[in-house]
Amino acid sequence: KQKGFVNALDDYVFNPALEVLEDYADIIKVDILEVGPKPLIEHAAKLRAKFCELVGSRLRESSVDTYFTVGLFSSLDAVMDTEMKFLLDKMNLCQEVKLALLERQGKLGVVLDVVCGLEKGATDFALPQGVSGKELSTLYLQAMRFAEEAKLF
Repeated sequence: KQKGFVNALDDYVFNPALEVLEDYADIIKVDILEVGPKPLIEHAAKLRAKFCELVGSRLRESSVDTYFTVGLFSSLDAVMDTEMKFLLDKMNLCQEVKLALLERQGKLGVVLDVVCGLEKGATDFALPQGVSGKELSTLYLQAMRFAEEAKLF
C-alpha cells in the first residue's frame, strides 16, 4: 500500500482524517436530491463492484476491497456527469486504482475491462490470469443477483 494514498473504500470509511470522502458524499447527496436516482447507473455500479470483488477474491488477492472500489467508482463519471480524470484528480486514490479506472491497466484494469465487456456482450477481452471464461460467467451471475438485491445507495 502506498503511503498517503487510498487503496480501497475502507480507507475512506474508517479513516476520519480523509475529509475528501465527506465532500464526495455531500456532492452525491446533492446530485441525487437535485436530479433524482439514476437506477441504471446505480445498478451498473453495484454489479461492477461486486463482480470485481468476486474476481479479486477468486484470484486470492489480499485487497478485494480495492477491487470492489474500482468497480464501484467505474461509474462515477456517469453519476457525476463529469470526466473521470477530473474526478480522480480530486481524490487521493493510489496510482493502481487511477490507472485501472482511466486506462484499464494492471490486474484491476483487466478485471474492470472484463465486467465492462460482459455488460456489452463482448467476448474479446483478456481473461484475468488463472480464471476461465466459465468461472467469469458464474461470477457475473452472482454479481447480477447482488446488484438486484443490494441497497448500497
